[in-house]
Amino acid sequence: MKKLDVVLPPELGRTDNKYPAELEKPYAQISELSGETAVPKPQEKDSTEATPKILPPPPVIGENSDGVSISKSPIGPNPKLDLLKDKIEKVRTEKERIQKLQELDELEAALQREILDKQMRETRQ
Repeated sequence: MKKLDVVLPPELGRTDNKYPAELEKPYAQISELSGETAVPKPQEKDSTEATPKILPPPPVIGENSDGVSISKSPIGPNPKLDLLKDKIEKVRTEKERIQKLQELDELEAALQREILDKQMRETRQ
């Protein structure tokens, strides 16, 4: 991973161009034994707090028809998550529409071939 040097203005309290060691740690830590992913909880930090808090994954309550886990978050409604779910639904609808268009294109091509074949037979007779 390439490190980027960031110059912060003096009013933000940092005059050097280095990242604190905590920011160089990976965002998600993956436990190879359990297969679970722990993601740090976004929070406001003061300059003395260095270690990010890590939350366990939300409990899984089932899977949808595509095998994607559906989880119930104890935090409450999440408009960003709802927006993403709406986008997924729109993408699925569009994929179905495109698939139908492709099927219609194939049918049209087959009919064109049949028409040409019949025209060729008529001209030979």
